[in-house]
Amino acid sequence: MISGTGGDPAAIMAIGYDLASDVKVAVGAMPHVTTLVVTAGDNDGELNPSWDPVTGADNFEVQVNTDPTKPAQWLTKLSSSQSHCTIHGLPSGVRHWVRVRANGPMGPGP
Repeated sequence: MISGTGGDPAAIMAIGYDLASDVKVAVGAMPHVTTLVVTAGDNDGELNPSWDPVTGADNFEVQVNTDPTKPAQWLTKLSSSQSHCTIHGLPSGVRHWVRVRANGPMGPGP
């Protein structure tokens, strides 16, 4: 932090410094995650979902369900900071549905 600015972006720029490009800016509500693809993992009980990155997302919430017609049965399995992951510990031989949503500074997306 630059002394005397308190980290205020306007004060930093007023004394002639540029802001770092990695400063996060709230981008509003997160959009839908797109291009979700799920493949079988290398081991029994594993799935490998991947999806398109979402600009401004802090992380992604990955949920699974064995019956998508029962909304109360969606379980959050993990949070990923990348646009792919491996879900472990699922019952082998059981069909699972996967959904992913982006979480950002303004909260979760759909």
